[in-house]
Amino acid sequence: MDRTILVRMGETVVVRDDNNGIIKLKTILGSCVGIILVDPHRKIAGLSHIMLPEKTEKDPIITKYADTAIPDLIEKLSKKGALKKNLKAYIVGGACMFNNANQQTTLNIGEKNYKKVVEVISEFNIPVVLEQTGGNRGRTIIYNLRDDTIEVKTLQINTGVKR
Repeated sequence: MDRTILVRMGETVVVRDDNNGIIKLKTILGSCVGIILVDPHRKIAGLSHIMLPEKTEKDPIITKYADTAIPDLIEKLSKKGALKKNLKAYIVGGACMFNNANQQTTLNIGEKNYKKVVEVISEFNIPVVLEQTGGNRGRTIIYNLRDDTIEVKTLQINTGVKR
């Protein structure tokens, strides 16, 4: 039996392969960044859908922010039995979703999210095995824990204008 778990904005989900079917983690990203951490030896994976680079003092939800979501994800993976030395990372998203926004402006939250994710993940010495970031289109990702594969689909833009 296949199970696909949808990870929403600002959420973190951790799963372990229990041999009861294929487990897939799925999310849809624009300027947000999806980071998947996997211990392939123990068949444990987690996906964080990161919305912003750094946590604000007033927001108690730590899973929205790169600087707090990644340490939280690592802790949750460890509690499920993952070993930090086995972890590898997939990083996807961080698009510039504003057509008229200059890449150098403060509006490019996607780039800021990506840079913070890379900074935090490097502090934990976790190797990044796949990066698909930037651009100006959203993406859908589906990570399959059973065979340790990721499918990344770039979303098409429909302007509604006929040529």
